[in-house]
Amino acid sequence: RLQKAYPDLFSDLEPARLYGGPIPTNFVARSYADGVLLVGDAAGQVKPFSGGGIYTSLVSAGLCAETASEALAAGDLSAGFLSRYERRWRKTIGRELKRSLGIRRFGLALSDREVDRVVGVLSSRRLQEIASRHADIDYPSRVLLRIAAALPALGPLALISLRRPVATLRLLQSALFS
Repeated sequence: RLQKAYPDLFSDLEPARLYGGPIPTNFVARSYADGVLLVGDAAGQVKPFSGGGIYTSLVSAGLCAETASEALAAGDLSAGFLSRYERRWRKTIGRELKRSLGIRRFGLALSDREVDRVVGVLSSRRLQEIASRHADIDYPSRVLLRIAAALPALGPLALISLRRPVATLRLLQSALFS
C-alpha cells in the first residue's frame, strides 16, 4: 500500500517476502487437550504491553517439555494429566501477562490528551529514576507498581481516574490485583 501511495519514494523497492499476522494479546481458553500442548503465540503467551513473546515462549516451552516428559513417562497424554502444564505456566508468567493486559487496556482507553498528561507525569526525574532502577522488560508491572507507589507525582492521573472511575478501577484491578 505504501508503494502505491508513494510511488516516488518506493520506485526501486522490490519486496522479497511478506510476513505478517496479528499478535495475540490474550490467552487461549485452554493451552492443552488430549495429546496437545500449546506454547507461545499459539497459547497467547505474549506480553500484551509490548507484543514481545520470546521470553514467555521460552519459559512456557520449558514447562511444556517438563509436563510432556512426565506425561510420556506416565503413559498418560490425557487432557487431565496435561492440564498441569497450564497451571504451571499460569503460576510462573500468567499473573504478569494478565497485569500487562490490564495496563494495555487502560492505556488504550485514554484519549490523546490523557496520554499526553500521563507522559508528562512519567517524565518526572523521580519516576525515571525509579524506572531505571527497577525496570524489567519481562515483568513491566513491577516497575509500574513502584511508580504507582510514588503517588504525589501521579496527581494528574487521579483526574483521569475520577473522570472514568468505574472503568479505571476495573482496569487497574485486573492489571494489578489479579
